[in-house]
Amino acid sequence: MAFTIGDHTTNIGHFALAIIQHPDLTLNGQYVFATTEITTLGKLLEYWSEITGKETEYVQISLEEYNRLWPMWALEVGQDLMAWSGLGADAWGSEKWIGKEELGLGDELVGFREALVAQIESSHN
Repeated sequence: MAFTIGDHTTNIGHFALAIIQHPDLTLNGQYVFATTEITTLGKLLEYWSEITGKETEYVQISLEEYNRLWPMWALEVGQDLMAWSGLGADAWGSEKWIGKEELGLGDELVGFREALVAQIESSHN
């Protein structure tokens, strides 16, 4: 599973405003899980390939192979990815969190695919 905030340049502001507007939900140490969508890393790569027109291939490798590609950091990041993959949203299971639905957010949020399209288009201008 992959959790994304989509277009962080837009969505962080929407989440911040919603947090301020809903103190009854967000005060007293409540966590806000600022995510716009739940998908997979393979789907994120598929979006990138579709939008750029570049061929991609999703290949799952062992943590040891990943570490050979990216020495030092890969072991740390790889262990995190493995834990999050296994736990999914339950990684936050010990904490009660508030999501976009509870904050009343929806159509104003910009998803990952739309953010990627906008970023690629702006880089070509």
